[in-house]
Amino acid sequence: AESHDGAYLFTAGSDGNIFGYQSLAHDEIVKSMEGKRAKLPSPKKRILGEMAVDDINDPNAYSIEDAKLKAEHDKMIRDAEAKKMAERRRVDKLRKTFLGLIQKNNELPDDVQLQRSEFELDPSIRHKMEQETESKIERVRLEMQWGKEKLALAHRKLEVGSLGQCLRPVSCVHSFKSSHTVSSYRVARLPEEFHQLKEVVEQRVRAASLASEGGVMGMLDGTRGSVSSGRGQADETFIKSKQKKSSLLHGRQAEKVAKALKKAEEAKLKREKRQKEWEELFRSKPDENFEDPADVAAIKDAQANMGDFKLKTAPDYVVPEHLRMDTEKKRYQLLILQGLINRAKSEFNNKLVALRDWKLDSISEMKSHIQELKVMQKRMQEDERCGLPKIPRLHPDEEPHKKFEYTRDTLLKFEDDEKSREEAEAQKKRKGGGGLFGGFDDEVGSSEGHLGGSIRRIIFEGQFMDHFAPSKPTILELQMAQIEKIRLKYQRDRLLRLIEERMMSFDAELRLLRHHKTNLDVDLKMADLRQVTLLEELLLLKEYEKRETTLSGRVMSKRAELAEINGKASEMQARLEVKKRDIDRLSDREKALNASFVTSLGDGNKFSDFLTKVFKKKIKRAKKKVLKEGEEEDSDMSSSDESDYSSEEDEDDSVEGGFDDSTCPPGCDVALFDSTLALREKRLDLEELLIEEHKIAETLKKDADGLLKKAKVMDSQLKTALADLEAFQVEKQGKLNELDVVVPLRLHQVEHVYNAAVPFDLSPCLIFANTSLSALQRRIKELQQEKSEQRKFYKEARQQHVHLIKNRRVMEERIEQLEEKCEHMMMLKFGRIVDLEKLDSVTINKNVEELKEQVRRQEVKNATELLKRQRRIEELRDRVTDLTRENTARLERLNVLVNDKGDLEQELDHRQRTMELEQKGRKKGEIREQHRLVQLVQLQSQEIQALKEEIGLLSRKGGHILPPAQPPLGQDTEAI
Repeated sequence: AESHDGAYLFTAGSDGNIFGYQSLAHDEIVKSMEGKRAKLPSPKKRILGEMAVDDINDPNAYSIEDAKLKAEHDKMIRDAEAKKMAERRRVDKLRKTFLGLIQKNNELPDDVQLQRSEFELDPSIRHKMEQETESKIERVRLEMQWGKEKLALAHRKLEVGSLGQCLRPVSCVHSFKSSHTVSSYRVARLPEEFHQLKEVVEQRVRAASLASEGGVMGMLDGTRGSVSSGRGQADETFIKSKQKKSSLLHGRQAEKVAKALKKAEEAKLKREKRQKEWEELFRSKPDENFEDPADVAAIKDAQANMGDFKLKTAPDYVVPEHLRMDTEKKRYQLLILQGLINRAKSEFNNKLVALRDWKLDSISEMKSHIQELKVMQKRMQEDERCGLPKIPRLHPDEEPHKKFEYTRDTLLKFEDDEKSREEAEAQKKRKGGGGLFGGFDDEVGSSEGHLGGSIRRIIFEGQFMDHFAPSKPTILELQMAQIEKIRLKYQRDRLLRLIEERMMSFDAELRLLRHHKTNLDVDLKMADLRQVTLLEELLLLKEYEKRETTLSGRVMSKRAELAEINGKASEMQARLEVKKRDIDRLSDREKALNASFVTSLGDGNKFSDFLTKVFKKKIKRAKKKVLKEGEEEDSDMSSSDESDYSSEEDEDDSVEGGFDDSTCPPGCDVALFDSTLALREKRLDLEELLIEEHKIAETLKKDADGLLKKAKVMDSQLKTALADLEAFQVEKQGKLNELDVVVPLRLHQVEHVYNAAVPFDLSPCLIFANTSLSALQRRIKELQQEKSEQRKFYKEARQQHVHLIKNRRVMEERIEQLEEKCEHMMMLKFGRIVDLEKLDSVTINKNVEELKEQVRRQEVKNATELLKRQRRIEELRDRVTDLTRENTARLERLNVLVNDKGDLEQELDHRQRTMELEQKGRKKGEIREQHRLVQLVQLQSQEIQALKEEIGLLSRKGGHILPPAQPPLGQDTEAI
């Protein structure tokens, strides 16, 4: 299309490309070409005396040699053409003669006609011609092989270069009854770099998200969990060992001891559980500046999900951490958008291909329907027939994949086109079409023979029908013909309606797909605009990438250092707790040692004061710990001071007390004195361990305090780094806000909320969705309702606080009353206040009770074994009785069999004596009976021998018992 002034020419294609060309007038073209013509050098001057030669101006003129060669070539062609024409005339004459013979043969009666094979004088001629043709074709194929491969390679290169980047060639689908057309998208194949880059970006984004979620704190929690799990495993092992040790005392004989131990264990567990509850309660007591994590999380959640819309253009806008954008995330968004565009185009192309396949199915179905209609109309009369719809065909652009496919028909058509083009160029008119010189064809002869036979058959049938035709159809035949007519008409209309409905439904689906493509075009264009915006944002983010990497690395390093310090502090705190428990355990051991010393003294011991002084006396002891070289001097000084101090104390004690702890005084038990000295050594060991544990605990406490101070410093540095990063994010967001974003709007979407008229300047206006505006209005009411609920909750919390204070006072009064009652009951029962933990200990000798329990179990085990042996003896006795009875029965049976054997032998001897020596004509039944009796006798003799052997085995001591012998065959048994 030209512009209104004719200065420009615009062209547009179905692929969406639009080009513009500027038109220039002839004068302007000539003016622009001035001074730009090619300058040729002047020809050389001819030499004087040279004869002038006329130039050949005809471009088609031949040289002398070429003219001679051309004349000879033309003569050869003329001679060849003349020879060909002579041969063609001869072949045409032979063909006409042959066709005349075939016509005469067809006119003969059927029983006299010659078969088609009888016309072949020499069958080998056809075979030779076919072989020659095949050899020529093979020779031509071999000659053209190199050129074919070259052209195929060039075609493949062209296809890979132009179409190889596309997943599927662009195709169109046309409707049946309208001019609507839908074309597919050109979908480029995603390169391998796209998938690799996408995978790399996904890994980086995933790693960044994991790092931001605090993976270091998770490691710290795992360390704490491992420490606590180690403690739990140690406690569990101790409990299992206690349970395993106390499990030996269960039994009827030790029921009293078991009950006492169980009661003491339950009391101990109950006391430990109560102590743990108290410790847990005091540990859970918050500080004055404590903030509930649930409340802090609720406040953060309320701030994050307040329901308002924070404008990115606001000066106080802070980008949330999960919405902060960097180059990796932006590149990932670009990749996702590109993948979505590619997928949308591919899905639409798949729908279009499915619609084209449906069209193919519809065309094939319509072909079958039209074929049925043709058959029906042959059975109908001329006036009842109607025009059949034209069978639709696919357009070439609907099957682009078949563009380079060819068949024999297409090749023949191409050959005809080439020949006609060559003839038009040469302007030679040839006479006698090529159809006259095609050689003898079997199909022509067969078709002519078939045609002649059909003509004769039709004439004969017409004469036969004229001779034997009925004079007038009956009423029944007329009714049947009318029914058949109505049925054919109904089926014809039904098939035509099906074809019409098929075409209309396809056109409707095509229009729907066309509408879908229109909407998809809009979406894809918006996606392209979005891609441009993302690319601009990516370029802007690359400018800030270096600063952001520096600030983010600083924040991450501070977080890692803070997490490391917190981990060390937690580890120090855990070690300090372990040391405190060790100190408590050593203190308990010291108390138990003092209690055991008091118990060893007993009541009324006159040497109790002396032994107590010996037990509590401090003595000089050699250092067991190997010291380092740097600590030798200090340790020697301290040890010497301690030894001097201890020696002075010893001297003071010895002087003040006037006793010698090296020898046992007369009248005192030597074993008790030695036991006191051993207990003193244990006490001194425990005191040394306590001193060392206290020193280690103090060192750990100092280290923990230092780490806490360092953690506070690191926390302040982290807050400073986070503030710098937030300021940078605000600056970066301001630069991103300066980018222009294309948002297509319609006129009905533009609305000014505060004024009735639309202002001239829309820059201060905000593009906001109606649904979001409605959500904000609903959020106002929701916040009012939440505010009333929070006030109600606050009032209930205050009431609960007052109620808890009152309950605490009541519980304190109750505790005082119970303490007074407990002290009063102790005074009544013991006369003094005692330690309840000491009363819970059970004074039972566990070793003796365990030995008694083992003896009782051994006795029960022996009694059980004795009972089993007695039962086994009874079973063996019963077995011997049964075997004796069985032996008796077998002997009785043996006696009966022996008697039967004797009777049978007597009967057999009697029959043999009375039987004639040479009796003729024996009956077959008697012979079988004789053989059966002989076999029976043999079997009985074998059974008798087996019974004798069994009797012999049973009669001997320790003989093996054999199973009873099986009786002979059932037939023989019945005979017995």
